[in-house]
Amino acid sequence: MKITAEHAKFIRVAILANSKAPTWPTYQALGFSAKRWRWDLLYAAGISQWISDNVYTYADDEHIDTVLRSFLN
Repeated sequence: MKITAEHAKFIRVAILANSKAPTWPTYQALGFSAKRWRWDLLYAAGISQWISDNVYTYADDEHIDTVLRSFLN
């Protein structure tokens, strides 16, 4: 995983702290993909600017998705 452990932990904590986040069963019932759910959770966590400033300086979407899959699947 290219994203640092510190940044991966920040992302994980931010997503899991969002008690209003959409659930996987809700997305599944609507016919959406798991990838869309992961990325919507990331957006709902409200850390988009932080990711732009800190993660996109050295990683890309594939690396971020790897982090998301590591704790959401």
